[in-house]
Parts: sequence; structure tokens; C-alpha cells
Amino acid sequence: MYNNLEYDIRRDGKERTLYINAKNYQTVATIEDDQNIMEYVLNILSSDPLIDTIIIDQDELISYYDNSIKVLKGFLDVYYLIKDNIANYYQYLLSSNPLYQEIRRIINLLDKEYLKDPIGVYVYVNRFKRKLLSILKKNPDLEKDINNIISFIDKFLIKFESLYFFRYIKPFLIGYEIGNRDIYKRLLMGDIKPKFIDTKYMNKIEDDYNVLESYKIDKFTEVFILKNPEESIFRYYIFPEEYKIFSEETFLSHKAMDILLQYEPKREDYLDTDRLRDIYINTLNNILSKLSSLYNIKLEKDRYEMLKNLILRYTIGFGIVEKIVIDQRIEDLFINPPSGISPVSLQHSDYQMCITNVIPTRKEIESWATKLRLISGRPFDEANPVLDTDLSIGNEILLRVAAISPPLSPTGISYIFRRHRDKPWTLPLFIDNKMLNYLSAGLLSFLVNNGRTILIAGTRGSGKTSLLTALMLEIPRKIRLITVEDTLEIPSDYFIKIGYNIVPLKVKSPFSLKSAELSADEGLRVSLRMGDSAIIVGEVRSKEAQTLYEAMRIGATANAVMGTLHAESPYGVYDRVVNDLGVPKTSFKATDIIVIVNPIKDPSGMKRYRRVLKISEVRKQWENDPLKEKGFVDLMSYDAEKDDLVPSLELLNGDSDILKSVASRVTFLSKSWERIWNMIEAIGLSKKLLVDISKEKNRKDILEADFVVRYNEVFYNFVSKSLEEYNEIVKEYILDNIKKWTYQKLK
Repeated sequence: MYNNLEYDIRRDGKERTLYINAKNYQTVATIEDDQNIMEYVLNILSSDPLIDTIIIDQDELISYYDNSIKVLKGFLDVYYLIKDNIANYYQYLLSSNPLYQEIRRIINLLDKEYLKDPIGVYVYVNRFKRKLLSILKKNPDLEKDINNIISFIDKFLIKFESLYFFRYIKPFLIGYEIGNRDIYKRLLMGDIKPKFIDTKYMNKIEDDYNVLESYKIDKFTEVFILKNPEESIFRYYIFPEEYKIFSEETFLSHKAMDILLQYEPKREDYLDTDRLRDIYINTLNNILSKLSSLYNIKLEKDRYEMLKNLILRYTIGFGIVEKIVIDQRIEDLFINPPSGISPVSLQHSDYQMCITNVIPTRKEIESWATKLRLISGRPFDEANPVLDTDLSIGNEILLRVAAISPPLSPTGISYIFRRHRDKPWTLPLFIDNKMLNYLSAGLLSFLVNNGRTILIAGTRGSGKTSLLTALMLEIPRKIRLITVEDTLEIPSDYFIKIGYNIVPLKVKSPFSLKSAELSADEGLRVSLRMGDSAIIVGEVRSKEAQTLYEAMRIGATANAVMGTLHAESPYGVYDRVVNDLGVPKTSFKATDIIVIVNPIKDPSGMKRYRRVLKISEVRKQWENDPLKEKGFVDLMSYDAEKDDLVPSLELLNGDSDILKSVASRVTFLSKSWERIWNMIEAIGLSKKLLVDISKEKNRKDILEADFVVRYNEVFYNFVSKSLEEYNEIVKEYILDNIKKWTYQKLK
């Protein structure tokens, strides 16, 4: 039987994999189903206990990971305890013994059958103990012989029952039929997958975990959110189609992959990933069609598309990563070294940090590095150990990718995939999820619409770029937008789709030592020569800040200028811009508004919420230190007790230099502070109205960018009509009319 099996131990970094070639084995070679495979594996594990993974190569790859190997090693721990005593009991049998047959049966089971069926042997021995006690009751003169063997049996039973998983199987041992291997399927779950998939995948949900939620992210993929009451972190288990495909589909996929190897993409192919994908789709359609006909395998349309997409993900794509990021509730994906050992973790919008059941291998992680290097056109090697780029998955999902390689990351390559929302965030959406309130939305919209310079600051993952894109939607579509980014986080294609005149400029990352791209500084200078436009800088983090402030100071930009920055307070923004980026103090005064966004936590520390914490204006009458000389004035601040932004006395009393400056350029507004406040309130209330209608009608779609942009334009039309008819901004008139318009559109 074992002549049909071969094995070797493969080392990949710190990982040791037992690889078993079972291609000539006559039945399905799974440990849980086949007693001979179990014995074969346990014998190998006994001689090499440091094995991390077991892979059995048959028609498919059958893989076993940490949990299964822990169970197998538990069985071996029991075997180590009893095997030395077994030899002594063989000697014991040589003496005259009235229980010769019974003892021989027990010794043979423990010696020769245990590694094939540990649970079956335990059940038999346990039952045999009861039989011995019954014999002893009837034959007291056998006490010495029976107690001798019972002492040995008890050592075995006590050790077996001390195994951590025994409590899980104990309820199933009543009436257990020895030889039935169904119970092993509760403990050992072979991960059966096509051979071209390298990812490790934990497909067994432990009994300790409670299922908090399950949901589908597409037709074939389900997600389970799990929580062990004794752990602080959540578990995110994904069950994609690669582990649910049928045998004939596996056969087709292997045949197709063999042919696809002839079409290995060249370096230049990755410069246009959309074209590369189209070529592969057409090629794969032809291959699968011919193979299906040749082998008379018929697939339903949805299964055919599923198989095609699966093969694409594991050839020119990014495997399981592409499947996880379909989930719109995922924000960040973290892949940490060492490969093959560390599970993927992620930031979930509802469950915060989660550990997944997915472990990428080194081969897979290195293939992603190669693809990212080709797609970005940027170096990623020992001399350039940092790569910051963007990645499109399909036509809708945009990822920002940060990768670190040795020697900076000594234990291997590390990735962060940041998932951006398919559509831009909008101010009504932020009102709906309490990131800001209607008044702050009205204030920011008013400032953007009137061409102010705004910096949005916060920590990583605080929502800076999301708020930036939401404010971009407050700029009228008649104004051209120019974006300057080193990684494309702003969904420019979507802005174009909804009618914006937008020019995205992609510049060199400050982390790249070699690149054919223009630097951010040069890219910004190019944008300033492109005529009257609103300028959006994805992130201000290098010497382009000097160019940006120079342009703002001399009035080279007539429209809004906005950007993001890593800082946690208005003074932190000043410190970063002036002291770190080298912008002169006098130039910094060109900043009008600083918005601070940061996550807050609930008292347990388990949940995190994004909030706008401060909207501050930068006044101009200071010389050396804006903090000491009251150069920063808060217009709105976050009240933790109310979980809301509240206006400051300065805002309520109209003591705002920036708003007065805006009003001085608008004839109608220059007459009184009340009119400015009235306009801000009208804008904010219109956004609150839209949120209220979306809840009333259960229409979240009207909070999305395409509808919000039209809604904004209709709002300003009614503002104009109010001025024409009443020579005032009459909030009731404007809100009543836009409410009627919205209801009409929802019919």
C-alpha cells in the first residue's frame, strides 16, 4: 500500500512542509477518510515533529494546516506515552497468564492499530476496561493480573482524555461504531483545492467561536464574522469558490492552466492591465470552450464564469486578495511576514481589526511583488525596499498598495492594501454615519464653493481622502479640477462619469529612488500652468508644499485648493508644513481652513468611529507662532459627551476673518453676518433633508455622488430663484422646493 506513496520535506523560509505524492494511490488520499494515510502521516510526524503543513498531491492538492496538525500531534503524544510500556507487556505475555488472549488483543491494538484509528482504539480499550472490571467482580482471584493491565489501560485513557479536543468528540462516542471515520471529519479537515492555488486556507470553524454575522459578498462567496469570548479580536472567515469547485471543474482548470503557461505575459503587457485582462479573457474563453467540447464537460453559464474568473485571479491577478476586497465593508488588508505563517488581517468597517482564515505562501507573495513592480513601473528591490502604488481590480475597485521588502523588512515582504470606496463619499453620507453634522457640512460646502484653501489633517485611516473627495463634489461641475497624486486614491474615472472636467496627474512617489515620473513638485508646477482650475493635492508630504503655498500666496489659483496631510491638530499642521516641509511662515498664512479628522473609540476600546474633530481658520495677524499669537481660531469643535460638532462662540458671533473675506467678494452677503449664517444653514439643512428623505424612503442610493451632484445644482438654482423673488435667501422656500423636486425624482 505504501509503495504507492512518496514523500519529502520541503523548506520555505521557516516553514517546513510535508509533501506526499499520492498520484498513484488508488483511493482518495485524505487523512480523515483513509486509515492507511493517517498511519503513514503519523509515522512521518513522529520522526519530524517540526512540520508546519501537510500537502497531499493527488488529482488535487489536499492540505492540512495548524489546527489539523495540532490534533495529529496530540494523537502522537498519547502514542509516545504508551509505546515504551508495550514492549514490557509483550514480555508479560510470555509468562503463563489466564488473560493471555485479552491482553494480547489490547497490546496489538495499541501497537499496530492505534496510528490508523486512535479514536477507535480509545473506544475499544475503554469498553474493554469495563469488561475486565466485570470479570474481576466474578473472579476475585484474578485481581493481580487484571489490576496490572488496568493500570496500563488507565495511563492510556487518562492521557487520551487530556487531549484538548477530547471534549469536542466526547458526546459522539456514545454508541460509537469502531471503524467509522466520520468523527475524524470533525477534527481534521483537508483543504482540497486546485493545484495552481498556493494560498493556505483554514476552512474549519472552531467550536470556541460564536458566529456573530454571516453575509455573501458575491454569488459564490460567503463571509463569517466569528468571536471567541476569551479573545478581544474578531475573526473574518471567507469561503470563496476556489474551495467549492467540482472535480470536473478542477480537471478543466488544470488543463486550461497548462495551456495558459504558453501565454505568460511580458513586462510591457502589464503597462495596460485592462488590455492584458481582455487578452486573457478571450484566450481563456477559447481554451475552456475547446476543452469542454473535447472532454464532453458541460458547465452552466454561472459556473463557467466562476471558473474563468478563478483562473484569471490566480494567473495575472492577485488571488484571494481580489476576492476579499470585493467586500465593501473592508477598509485595509494587512499581509505581514513571515509568509506561510502569518494570516492575513484586515480592518472591517463594523468589526475593526480582524484575523482571517487565509495565509499566503512565499511564492504567492513574491509573485504579487513582481506584478506590482511591472504595473507601477517603479523599482522594488533591495536598493528600493519601499513601493507605494495603486492597483485597479476590475473596473470599479481601486486599491492603494504600500509594500516593504528586505532589508527594510528583514523577515520578508509586507503589504498593506487600502480599499477605496467604489464611489466617492458625499457630505450627506458623512452626515448619515455621524462623521460630521449638517451645520459643519454646510460650513465646509460654503467655503469650498467660495474658493478657500483647505487642508484636511489626521492620522492614517482617519478618512482624510474620503472627506477630500466629498468636498470635491461641492465644487460646481463648470470648474475644472486638477488632481496631483503619487498614488491614485481619488476616483477620477467616476468624477468624469458624473460630468466633471477633471485632469488627474500622477507623480513620483517620494519613496521611489528611481522613476521616470515627474516629481510631485514638478507635477504641481505643471498643474499651475494649465489655466484656471481647482487644485487638489492627494497628500502634501514633500517639497511640493513650497510650490503649492507659493501659488496660493501670489493668487495663482482662483478656485478652491485642497489637500490632505498627516497631523493631529492645527498646530501640528503648521509644524509639519513649516518645520518639516520648509514652507516659510508667511506663506503658511495662505491656508484658510484646517479640518482635523481622526477616529475615536468607545469606552471598551473595541469599536472605532471616524469623526471630524475640529474646523479651524488660520488668521493672518501673527508673526512668529500662530499658537501663542492666536492664529488658530476654532469655528467648530467635537463634543465627546454629545458625540457631535458644536459651533464656537466666534462662529456664532460672526467673528471669522475667513467668512468675512468670502462675504466681501459677494455683494449680497457683504451686507450682514446674518445672511452669511443663513446661507450656511440653508446649505447644511438641504443636506440633512436629503438624509432624512433617504431614511424615510429607504433609498440610500440618493446619498451617492451621482444624485448628490445634481441635488446640489438644483439647490443653487432655488437659491437664485429665492434671491430673484424675495431678494433674500429664504430657507423655507428653498427647502420646500428642493424637497418637492427630490420626491418627484423618486417616483
